Amino acid sequence: MIVSKPLMLITLGACILGLSALGSEKNPVPRSFKGSSTFTTVVNLVSGSYETTGAGIHSHLGLSTVYTTGEMEVSLDPFAFTVLSHEGIVTAANGDQFFYELQGGAFPITGGTGRFAGATGSVFPGSVLEDFEVTIDLVTMTMTTTYGATIEGTIIY
Repeated sequence: MIVSKPLMLITLGACILGLSALGSEKNPVPRSFKGSSTFTTVVNLVSGSYETTGAGIHSHLGLSTVYTTGEMEVSLDPFAFTVLSHEGIVTAANGDQFFYELQGGAFPITGGTGRFAGATGSVFPGSVLEDFEVTIDLVTMTMTTTYGATIEGTIIY
């Protein structure tokens, strides 16, 4: 049997789309999650509260943003700190989001919106990649760090 090239490509495309559609809120599928972003973290040196914003490219999201808030033990050493609380939102280019938080040293995914509604799994901060820069402002009592870093884990949706 001879199959034309366009027909073969259409069939292959349908199979690939069909496989990706197997995962849904009713039938969640574990997927490896990886990405890298450039982050800026501002820490209030009096209270220990912090806010992080980032932008980068992540699997299952494409171009995306990261926003986190939390609290840490105050330290002037950006490499020696203990995070007490941490909540994050990762937003895909189309607006779909998933949420994660610190729980006992791990960062489980706790839900989301759009295709990530009901998402579970976990994310892990990876390594700092480049351009780690620290600025301390004694007038506002803040420490700002800017850096590139990786994030990875498993997302189930």
